[in-house]
This record gives sequence, C-alpha cells and structure tokens, in this order.
Amino acid sequence: MRVLIIAVILVVLAGCGSSGHVPTVRNAPAGVTVPTHAAFVAKADAICAHLFAQEAPLKARFGALESSSSTVAEAERVSILEHVVALARAGDKQFVAVPVAPEDSARVAKLVTGFSEEATDLHNVAIAFANHERAAAEGAVTTLSKVQAQDKGLALGLGLHKCSS
Repeated sequence: MRVLIIAVILVVLAGCGSSGHVPTVRNAPAGVTVPTHAAFVAKADAICAHLFAQEAPLKARFGALESSSSTVAEAERVSILEHVVALARAGDKQFVAVPVAPEDSARVAKLVTGFSEEATDLHNVAIAFANHERAAAEGAVTTLSKVQAQDKGLALGLGLHKCSS
C-alpha cells in the first residue's frame, strides 16, 4: 500500500485538471470583439495559478500522511483527494468561461476534455482508496498519469505554462 500511496502523491503533486463534465468552450458572441490568443493565455494561466495555489496546502498534507497507515489517515487522504477534485471542477468552470480565440477553440476543447478526465480519474482513485481496492486505485493512478501527460502537452502547445505545471 505504501508504494501506491507514493504513486498517488506523485500524481496529485503533478497537478490536476478539472471537472467531471465537459463544458462547452466559449467563442465570442456575435458583435463582440474576438478574443486574442494572448488574452486567453493570460486569463487561463491566471486561473490555473490560482487553482494550484489553493491545492498546494492539500497536496502538502496528503504527502505528510504518506507514512501513516491508520484508518484516520486513510480517511483523510480520501477527503483530500475529493477536495482537490472539487477545487479542480470549480477551476474548470472558470477556465471555460474565458473566451477563446477561434483558432484555438478545437485545442482548448480537447484540453478541457482532458481536464475532465483528470478529475474523473482522481475521483476514481479516491473511491478506490475509500473501498480499499488496491488494483482499482493502481489502475486509476495509471490512467490519471497518462491523461496528465497528454494535457501537459496540450497546455504547453497553447502556451499555457501555469496550466502545464
């Protein structure tokens, strides 16, 4: 179990995307100034930076629980994971509200889908931990790691350096 906890710590520390649903990426309404790529990047990266700042103390606490196998520590780890998921979902709502330059809409939609998958996978890790299902937790961690790597590439491709941390 200790190896699994370490794996989860590494994945959680890598960052989490967001929501469990895939919202629609917004384009500028008719008659409104078309957003620029630079404006999107600035707003989206600010949202990610704020999200990561909110998650940091939770991730630190999760890491501090690594050596404990008590029932209380296990319950706290599950609670922390769910809190990170909730923060990510709230961040996602802010992220998709940022107008996207038309040339970026397809790539941003793909990134938002990935963020949704990340949150779902992290939620699945929490459920597996809560149910003491080691194999399910390992599978969810593996899937989460793959999605995070893909999302990091998408974010970097869009110039979202804070969102790819």
